[in-house]
Amino acid sequence: MKDEIRYTIISDHLGSVRQVINSQTGAIVQAQSFDAFGNIENQSGDLLVPFGFAGGLTDQDTGLIRFGARDYDPQSARWTSKDPIKFNGDTLNIYRYVNNDPVNRLDSNGKSPEWLDDGVCSITGYCDPTDADSNDWWDTLIDIWNDTATDEGDVNACAS
Repeated sequence: MKDEIRYTIISDHLGSVRQVINSQTGAIVQAQSFDAFGNIENQSGDLLVPFGFAGGLTDQDTGLIRFGARDYDPQSARWTSKDPIKFNGDTLNIYRYVNNDPVNRLDSNGKSPEWLDDGVCSITGYCDPTDADSNDWWDTLIDIWNDTATDEGDVNACAS
C-alpha cells in the first residue's frame, strides 16, 4: 500500500515481478520483462517494489540482485562472491548461478540452487503426485500425458 492505494503484484514461476497493478482501478502502474538470466529487457512505470528478477532484492545503483547470502550480477550471469557452502553444492563452479539453468532452477538463498519441481504442475495445472520428488520434468510430463490418456480423463490435481 502506498498513499492509501493497494497494489497487486503479478509474478512469474520464478517469482520475478512482472507487473504491479492498482487494485482499485486495474491500471498497470509498472511492467517489466527479463531475459533468462535476469537482465531487464523492458520496463515501464515507476518502480514501486524493490523486488525484481526471481524475487530478489534489486539494488538500483549497482544493478546487483540480493538473494540471501550473496549478490547476483545478471550482466555476467554469475554470483559476485564465492558460494558460502563452498564445494558442498552440486557444482564445482562456486560462482555459477543456478548451474546455468535459470528457467528451471531457483536459488533464493544464494547457497544452493533448487529445481522447480512444480514447473509442470504450474504450467499444466495437473501433476502425478507419485512424481512429486522427480527432478526430470520431461518424464513427469510424459507420465501426466500417459495418465491422462489412459485414465479416461481422471487426472490428479496438483498437490500443494
